Amino acid sequence: MAHEFNLEAQLWSGFDLPHFSDTSCPDTSDTTMQQASDGLLLQPLLGSSPPAVGAEFYDAWDWAGDRQDYQAEGFLPEALPDDNLDSTQRQALSKAAPTDGGGEVDSATREVLDYVHQDAQSPERTSQALINMEERFHQRLANMEERFRQRLADSEEQVHQKLANFTETLAQLQTRVEATHREIAEDKKRICQEAEESTHRLEAWMGDLETYTEEVRGMVTRIAET
Repeated sequence: MAHEFNLEAQLWSGFDLPHFSDTSCPDTSDTTMQQASDGLLLQPLLGSSPPAVGAEFYDAWDWAGDRQDYQAEGFLPEALPDDNLDSTQRQALSKAAPTDGGGEVDSATREVLDYVHQDAQSPERTSQALINMEERFHQRLANMEERFRQRLADSEEQVHQKLANFTETLAQLQTRVEATHREIAEDKKRICQEAEESTHRLEAWMGDLETYTEEVRGMVTRIAET
């Protein structure tokens, strides 16, 4: 048979109330007193959590006979969402939960398992977060390197293009200079040739002039003798 323990005594065992040691407990047989006692019992268990958390379990408390365990019908602490409960509420629910075999679960063992579970999850989450951060860092670094390589490639291509254009322009300029030198050389040769031809014509004209002069002198001499 499952061990039935006093949840109320367990919840209030950590409080020292010497001034109220002679105060008798109210009779909870009345429906109104049951609701009031129900609220009082739920306060130390729930703390400051919202009433809506697990509210469907709080309306089914078993007040039959003289049972003092006040275990809710169909109540399973594991059914409550752990994300909405603090550590104190989880510890209280762990202490109040029965085992599947009907025996009482050792609260110390449950607390140790809970702490071990939390401690085991925390490094795992931290390690996973670090791994995610490292992956994001490497991804961003890879993206930056890719953008840098792309910009470097674009810049290198632009430099090569500008260098090719400059080389082509320089080659065209050199071709023009060489053509100009050839034209100058041809012009010089032509001028020299024309000057030589002019000199030859002038020498021939001077020879003709001397011949004409000699003829004139001969004519004058003959006229003078007659």
